Amino acid sequence: MLPLETPRVKVSIRFPMRQAAALWLIAIALVIGVVPLLAAWVVVHHPITIHVARHHPSRSGLRYEDVSFPSTDGLRLSGWYIPKEDARGIVILCHGAFTDRTDLMDLALDLNSAGFAILAFDFRQRGCSGRKINTIGREEVNDLLGAVAYLKAREELAEKPIGAIGASMGAAVAIMATARCADICAVVADSSYGRLDRAINQHLWVFFGPLKPLLAPLTLWHGKRMLGFDPSIVAPEESIPGISPRPVLLVHSRRDFLVWKSESERLFDAAGEPKELWLTPRGLHTKSRFAHPEQYRAKVVGFLRRALTAPGKEMAH
Repeated sequence: MLPLETPRVKVSIRFPMRQAAALWLIAIALVIGVVPLLAAWVVVHHPITIHVARHHPSRSGLRYEDVSFPSTDGLRLSGWYIPKEDARGIVILCHGAFTDRTDLMDLALDLNSAGFAILAFDFRQRGCSGRKINTIGREEVNDLLGAVAYLKAREELAEKPIGAIGASMGAAVAIMATARCADICAVVADSSYGRLDRAINQHLWVFFGPLKPLLAPLTLWHGKRMLGFDPSIVAPEESIPGISPRPVLLVHSRRDFLVWKSESERLFDAAGEPKELWLTPRGLHTKSRFAHPEQYRAKVVGFLRRALTAPGKEMAH
């Protein structure tokens, strides 16, 4: 009797492989199509409200007023005004693109103790301010100019010298606004970009990593459409020469991988005198003040005291 042969079953893997390949192609197409659109939308349109409780002025024992005023284009802005009796000047705190008025409040107590009144406010699309797109610096200049106009309209503050401290986008805004507004007497710019398109390119390397060549072009295309302008026109490095002879202090960490230190070096080269560039050895983006707290506060407060002290006031504080 002949042995029975086991029937041979042919298994075709062609269809599953094709199906898997098709799914992969669909997934890749979704990533390429959706991620750049979502990234651009979050930056431009998504409102951000942080208001870290520990940074509320009352937690530091500071008196404050809730204030509201218009940007120069009419948008309503919100903030805190922290008074100081017989203030030597007023310092406006200008936060970064992805935070709100609480961003620089860790400096408020030192500044107030040094004799300064303080205005911390939310840029458009941030915190409690009115909702318009975040333009990463271009229209936010109008917000800072509106803050200056508000201070000048208060009778008891009209003659006080004004300085601005900004971090990241806020630093770029402070530079551009000061070049346009003679009422701002001094600027501290921490981790500013010199030109917005370069800063965006630097951010995309961090966000997308090795996928940047694949995802960045569409992200930039969507971003330009949402913003309504080319980011290359937002260029503090072109504005900063107009600040002189008012003083500028530029601060940047050598370890900043979001906005490279070369941006502040470009700004320093373009600025007129008097100017100072402090490249800190430690700290990530805008975090030099935490990596070097005592040195940072001494340098910033000392700079503003020299720049904003009215004649005869130095002995009073």
